[in-house]
Amino acid sequence: MARVEARPSVKAVLKAEGLTELFNKA
Repeated sequence: MARVEARPSVKAVLKAEGLTELFNKA
C-alpha cells in the first residue's frame, strides 16, 4: 500500500467515491 500512501490524492478520490456510493444507496 506504499503507492497509496505516496499518493494521498488517490486515497481522497477513493474515499469520495465511497461516500458517493453511500449517498446513492441511501
